[in-house]
Amino acid sequence: MIDVTEGRLALARGGVLDADFNAARLRESTLVSAVRPYIANPPWHTLTAQTELADGIPVGMTLIFHHERLAQVSFRFAYPPEVTEEQVHEQHALWLERTLGPGPYVYEWGTVELTYDPRIGESAVVITWRGVSDLHDSVMPWPTGSSPSA
Repeated sequence: MIDVTEGRLALARGGVLDADFNAARLRESTLVSAVRPYIANPPWHTLTAQTELADGIPVGMTLIFHHERLAQVSFRFAYPPEVTEEQVHEQHALWLERTLGPGPYVYEWGTVELTYDPRIGESAVVITWRGVSDLHDSVMPWPTGSSPSA
């Protein structure tokens, strides 16, 4: 589940991902046994994992770290191959609507987006935290009525 007040993603077995999640916390978490290195291009490190959200939904996850702090996480519900990516995308949209209400999902702490790229056939829910990476911060919208200087 996503806690929009605190900017946290709750995982199974008490795991929590947020803007303060870093490499040290990863090594101490239950997620450490599930992650696999994907790309390392310092200061960026990308890991993948198979895990579950706190509500029991199995997901494939990509974690992007910037200078050892979690900047972004994306996840896709794990379905068998016969389920099309369009169906997965629809399930992501329904889950987000039930979990967060109607979009857009733009908060002081960051954003939650629903993505779908038909060219590569991939759908995902993407959470990006503010204040971790200038690259991400420069492209994130701000909630209505607020700005970086507010």
